[in-house]
Amino acid sequence: MAQVRTLEAVKAAVEKEFDKEIALLRRKQNARLPIFRLSAELLASIFQSVLPSYEDGLQTTTYPPRPLPTTPYPNSLGRLILVCHGWRKIILDSPTLWTVFPCKDQLRPMYVTEALRLSRLMPLDVAFTFGPISPWTLHHSFETLRQESFRWRRLAINYDGPLCNLEFLEEVSAPELENFHLSPNPLTADENAMRPLNIFSGSPLPKLRTFGLSGISIRWELGQLAGGALRNLYLSRIRTHAPSVTQILDVVRLSPLLETLSLHAVPLVTENVADLPKVLAPSIITVILERLPSAALRQLVPRIQPPSRRVNFIVEHAPTMEEAPDFFAPGHESVLESILRGRNGKPIHVHYKEGSIKVSNSISSYLRIFGPAADQGLEWVRDCLECPTEATRGEVFLEISYLKNPHHGPIPQKFQTLCRIPNVETLKLYTKRDEWEGAAILLRLLSSPFRDLASGE
Repeated sequence: MAQVRTLEAVKAAVEKEFDKEIALLRRKQNARLPIFRLSAELLASIFQSVLPSYEDGLQTTTYPPRPLPTTPYPNSLGRLILVCHGWRKIILDSPTLWTVFPCKDQLRPMYVTEALRLSRLMPLDVAFTFGPISPWTLHHSFETLRQESFRWRRLAINYDGPLCNLEFLEEVSAPELENFHLSPNPLTADENAMRPLNIFSGSPLPKLRTFGLSGISIRWELGQLAGGALRNLYLSRIRTHAPSVTQILDVVRLSPLLETLSLHAVPLVTENVADLPKVLAPSIITVILERLPSAALRQLVPRIQPPSRRVNFIVEHAPTMEEAPDFFAPGHESVLESILRGRNGKPIHVHYKEGSIKVSNSISSYLRIFGPAADQGLEWVRDCLECPTEATRGEVFLEISYLKNPHHGPIPQKFQTLCRIPNVETLKLYTKRDEWEGAAILLRLLSSPFRDLASGE
């Protein structure tokens, strides 16, 4: 029996050496392939380009962008590592391949630890996308990456769960952070959902270029956002502890490189100041203001002064019937003037359809009023164009879509208002067959002198 065991041991040793020689011969054979004539640096760059990037984990059509599920990073690198010994060596010796963490529910905490080791103190790009997940896994992943906050470069979090699990953001500092997006979906029963987070303990973020926040409240520290490097500010669905108009203007004033300002459904706090100073935004390209309070729009829009006339200025507003009289009161034409300036002689484009009135500068800036007060917004636009300023003076391109059939009787007020819009040079009318009666009435009114509109004569 001893001889048998000895022979088996010798056989195993010979097979092991044989496998080594075969592997060595395969490496030498592979080394002659054209792809292995490329340098290790170039191959690493190719691997980097085919792996999921930080941007792949963001949905950039929303404001702010939200992290999305992506191909788990370890699986992608794992498949490449298994190709051959040469690729494995290049991947393990390339720290830049281990600096992006598009984390998903399936991500194993062991991978986070190993990837951080292989990244060798390089800047980190982390995109968390966590849904229902075991508390231990969630805590371990957060805790492991929290210890590396000093080298965070880009951080995005889309998290469904109690906000108490995000309190680690209050205890860390991230001096190298350039991009930050936070978009949690807190549980309805979460007692901490309304508590504002004091992110990064209020410490400065001198390199911050992009700041996005959605569905959560924070303690506003002007010094965090106004480090001079800020280029993009996205705020969406802020329910409580919203910033004030003055704070937003201060961020614009102290951020000379700011290119994008996007505010959606943010209950901005208005100021009891008669005349807020105007703010020059030398680099601004896009301003998007949607569903803000009427008073905040009146204070904010006219005070942002872009240096270039080629600016995308988008305002969408759905005033309630209660606040409509205040928003459409005489003297508040400055919102419309801000939209229409810089037309360079192009006509004013007015588009009306049931429940919506849109006025644009024929380029990319527009004011859209929709909801129950849309018809009152139509009258306000007509009044502004009847008494034009330098910004609101010019030819009008009128576009009307799908008027509802008035079914005999007095002509609706909106028809009368449309017919009284001044300086209409071009009319485009879209109708459906069952709505032609309304279109026919409108065409008759436009082609004949006004008599008694109320009676339909």
